[in-house]
Amino acid sequence: MLKKKQLMREIELGALNTKRYRTLWREMMMRIKMPQITENVEIAWRNFDRALDIKDYRISFLMDELAEAEEQYQRNARSHIEIIDRLLNSYTERIECEKRNYQRILNETLKQMNGEINKIYHEQNEAEILLQSITRNVQLQLEDSLNNTKSIALSKPLILYYNFILSELLLLQILHDNYIYARARARACVYVCVYVEQKDSELSEQHSIYLFIKNYIEKYKSLFCFTLHII
Repeated sequence: MLKKKQLMREIELGALNTKRYRTLWREMMMRIKMPQITENVEIAWRNFDRALDIKDYRISFLMDELAEAEEQYQRNARSHIEIIDRLLNSYTERIECEKRNYQRILNETLKQMNGEINKIYHEQNEAEILLQSITRNVQLQLEDSLNNTKSIALSKPLILYYNFILSELLLLQILHDNYIYARARARACVYVCVYVEQKDSELSEQHSIYLFIKNYIEKYKSLFCFTLHII
């Protein structure tokens, strides 16, 4: 029984000694390793601090670049909008100028053609009236001559009468040619009117092309401004 107690006491004392030696050993190892651990911690801290500085520098550099890019983008956007406005103004001025020129040319051409047509109609009417009058007079003279030939012998007066008829027929031919010339001038005037209408349609097509370009530029500008507003 005493041996057992003594053995138990030895075991307890051994455990206490082991614990005490282990604590002393840990303290001694801590005293030995602490400078190295401190140095490692300081090195790690410096590395971490340096990494943070590098990250901060990169972030600040990226922020500066982002601000510069944003400013450049805004400058390009303003320049683009200004160019679009200039194009719109330029095409608007060109459309207005073409419209004024077209209207002026059309009015001058129509005025000139109306004057020519009225002149041709007037000359044609005068020629028709003169032709009818001469034809009527010739018919009357022919009737009178036929009545007179009944009492005149077939001699020299008949030859004179024949020459008179030939001269009258020649005059009728000249008047008929003048009438045909007047009709030809009227037909040429009609052709000129058709040509004016064709030019009118061509100018209208050019005007529609200018309007299409203007509308396209305005749509592009509105789309660009809407995209800029979204960004």
